[in-house]
Amino acid sequence: MSSPVKSVLAAAISLISIGAHAATITVDTNLGAAGGQVSNIKVLEWDASPVLAVGGNQAVINYLNWATVGGALNPVNPYAAPTAEGVTNDVNGNPILGYSFEVYSHGILGSFTGGTGAIAGLNSTYQITYEFGYTEIMYEATRSAITGNGTANFDFAKVQTVNYFNIYLDNLSSGTAANLGLGTGFADGTLVFSGNILPVENEPHVSNFQTSGQTPGAATDPLNTQSLCGSSKSCVTTSSLGPLETVTGTGSTTAFDLMIMPVTLNPAFWVSGLDSLLVDNISQTLAFSSSQPSEVVAGFVPDIGSVNGQVLSGAACQDRSLFCGSPDIMFQTDTNSPVDRTVPEPGTLALFGIALAGLGFSRFRKV
Repeated sequence: MSSPVKSVLAAAISLISIGAHAATITVDTNLGAAGGQVSNIKVLEWDASPVLAVGGNQAVINYLNWATVGGALNPVNPYAAPTAEGVTNDVNGNPILGYSFEVYSHGILGSFTGGTGAIAGLNSTYQITYEFGYTEIMYEATRSAITGNGTANFDFAKVQTVNYFNIYLDNLSSGTAANLGLGTGFADGTLVFSGNILPVENEPHVSNFQTSGQTPGAATDPLNTQSLCGSSKSCVTTSSLGPLETVTGTGSTTAFDLMIMPVTLNPAFWVSGLDSLLVDNISQTLAFSSSQPSEVVAGFVPDIGSVNGQVLSGAACQDRSLFCGSPDIMFQTDTNSPVDRTVPEPGTLALFGIALAGLGFSRFRKV
């Protein structure tokens, strides 16, 4: 049964979708100076970028170890029970120990869909970047004893230990452009947006990743790994992590939309205002094909070992009967942010604000 707060939130979103109209937005890349406006924006198209799951690989390993020692059938199983699909916390409302992890990313705006005006200066005279973090939880994983292939399923965690989405505007005549390889320069511009991340109500929030292309264990390279930056075995990249090996695979996340609700807005940038952003068409890919890994992601140095995403067993682990490996995993992601969201009537917006307040998130304020 859903909570009263979630019921109010669902009702608010339903009313918004009924009694509202679609809108594009206008931004001012000069923050009030002449010649900087970009109008008729429908979508913010972000370039492909890295996503770091801090503790994500460890969560998979924890699940496999729980299953290995008997799972729910073993009354003395030393590992915490994993969550069922859609259930992201224990009876006290806390994340199940060992299965929740934090997801961080940063990226660069590549283009505006529908934008007109000062778009020629994007990434030449000015740059728009983002940085985000939120909490996911792993609820199921498998691994083939023959090929080493595995699957992992994730959900948006009901209890968020970290949750933010920030957008920055950087004047490149006086500032420093973001460096994807080093992972620097993504949060050194003017903060024009800060928000909280919420799953879209009544949509499935399940994300998954499946490794692929692996060969039987007797082969020379049973994982069929390749370098992180995408070219088989070797590649040229500005990141020191590029030459490291990675498992290969893809994630299916097309139904995993996230809504970004503003907490602070810079009105000099958002000329027309902004009700919300979406993060959708989320993809996960290994190896990197149209981006490269970053040496630092949102302040975190990745701990991915010599093979990103590898799950070890046997003699490689202290306990040969269990699985082990490095705690983090880094993916390439490619996403966009539609902004032609419905504009709610005043009454429905107030109701929506009440729902957000009940969820522990603040309504936006201008800065």
